[in-house]
Amino acid sequence: MPSPTVQSNFIHDHIIQLLNLDYLPDSQKAQLLDQMTELIQKKLLVRVFDLVSSEKQEELKKILETGTDEDLQVFIRHDVPNFLDILQEEVVAVKTGLMNFIQNKKGNSQ
Repeated sequence: MPSPTVQSNFIHDHIIQLLNLDYLPDSQKAQLLDQMTELIQKKLLVRVFDLVSSEKQEELKKILETGTDEDLQVFIRHDVPNFLDILQEEVVAVKTGLMNFIQNKKGNSQ
């Protein structure tokens, strides 16, 4: 399976922009980004697997096991044309969940 870096390069820039993480110190940004990227990647893979045929699922499995970031990008561009919309939906869902968690923590501490 490609390293997490290879798998995540495709979406890191989008996550930083969509979550407005520019205000954080670089070390905190990197740590949070790694955790969120892993969560979002898992959610994206589930969505992509649900969208494509079983034949394409096998192709994607092979790419994830032995392919490159470029192979993954080509697959996504060709077989998941609405990938960026799905990515944005998942990032928003994670961001909303995080914001709700923070609000609940604030409410419980008062």
